[in-house]
Parts: sequence; structure tokens; C-alpha cells
Amino acid sequence: MNAHRTSVYLLVVTVIGLIVLGLVMLSSTSAYAPESHGSALFLLKRQLMWLGIGALVCAIAAGLDYHLLQKTWWIWFLLSVFLLSLCFVPHICHRINGSRRWINIGVTFQPSEFAKLAAIATVAWWFARPSRQLPSTAAASPGSSRENAFCWNFWKVNKSAVCLFGASILVDKTQPVNESGVDA
Repeated sequence: MNAHRTSVYLLVVTVIGLIVLGLVMLSSTSAYAPESHGSALFLLKRQLMWLGIGALVCAIAAGLDYHLLQKTWWIWFLLSVFLLSLCFVPHICHRINGSRRWINIGVTFQPSEFAKLAAIATVAWWFARPSRQLPSTAAASPGSSRENAFCWNFWKVNKSAVCLFGASILVDKTQPVNESGVDA
């Protein structure tokens, strides 16, 4: 129990240290940023506002039962696929810096941020399922090498996860590039 408590304190101190370092860096550069609207503390105040919102969301998420995600993973997955597909709809997608990875439905947001959370819930559900162990390499076709047997068995067990990863790469690579020719 003592080692667990020490690791929690170390994690909290590390996160607070990174937050303070980020705020110091932001405050030192925000006076020269064109987005500062003439105020040296504009970006710092905005960052503190989002830090408060993030802390509130984190506290709410910590209080939720994570088994709820295990039961509703498919809703989050389908919603993320739907939101990602909206990036291809002309009047809904929003172009920022040459990239059409944003959606504007009253509020502008990037659906890939939601898809990250949905992917975590989906992959966690996938590996929490019973009998998700790899079969032995002896169960592969006779005469094949152990490496080929491992690859084949890995594919048989995890083909959905591999397809999910491939689909996310496909969505990312079909996005348009910006004017300079660099993937935005």
C-alpha cells in the first residue's frame, strides 16, 4: 500500500510540475503572440480557464464507474466513426490551416479527439473479453515456421483490432494537404 501511495504522489507532483512549467512558458511568450489581443495575460487566462474545465471533467470521470464504458463501447465507437465521416461532408467540415479535419456544427471541434477516447474504450473492451489469449504456435498449419504461426494466430485473434487501426490510418491519410503540400 505504501508503494502505491508513493507512486500516486509522484504522479500528482509530476502533473502539477508540468502544468506549472507550461503556464510559465505560455506567460513568457503570450505577450508577443498575435492572438493575445493586446493583453500580456490573455493566453494565460484562457489556458487557466481550460485547465479548470479539464480538472472538472477529470474529477467527474474519476467518479464514474468505468464498467459503463465496457457496456457502451460500441456507442462511442459508432459515434466516433460517424463524426469522422462528417469531415468529408462539404458544408459541415471546416477548413483550418488547409486541413479539413474540423467539424462546425454550432461549435468547431476536431472529431479525432473524440475518436481517441472511443478507440481507447474499444480496445480496452476488446482485450477485456474472455478468451482473448493467443493460441499456441503449434495450432497453426503443419510445416510452417514458428514466426509464421505466431503471425497467423495473432491475425486470427486480433483481426478486428488490426482493421480498426488500419481504418484510422486510412481516414488520416485521405485528408487533404494544405497549400504548401504538407499534410496538415
